[in-house]
Amino acid sequence: MSETQDLLKGIPTIPGFIPTLIGTVILGLLLLFYRDFNEELRRYLVPSLVVYVLGTGLIAWVHYMLWRRTDLQPKRLAWPTFVRIVVVHIMWFVCFVWYNLYRGTL
Repeated sequence: MSETQDLLKGIPTIPGFIPTLIGTVILGLLLLFYRDFNEELRRYLVPSLVVYVLGTGLIAWVHYMLWRRTDLQPKRLAWPTFVRIVVVHIMWFVCFVWYNLYRGTL
C-alpha cells in the first residue's frame, strides 16, 4: 500500500483533520463570493483563512505522523499527546481570530 493510500485511509480515523476539512469547505464557499466582499475582507480575511487552513493541515499531518509511529504499538495515541494536539489547534484558531479582530475584519 502506498503512502498516499495510507494517508487517505487514516484521515477518517484522526480527528486532527476535521478543522482542516471544515476550513477548506468554508474557504471554498467564501471564494464563491469573493468579488462581493469589501476590500478589507479581500485583503485580510481570505488570505488569513488560507494560512489557517494550511496551518491546520500541518498540525494534522504531525498528528498523523505520531499516529503512524505508534501504529505498531497500541492503536491509540497517548492521552497527553492527543491533548497537546488539541491545544495546538485551539491556539492556532485563537491566533486566527485575534489577527482578524486586530485587522477589523471580524
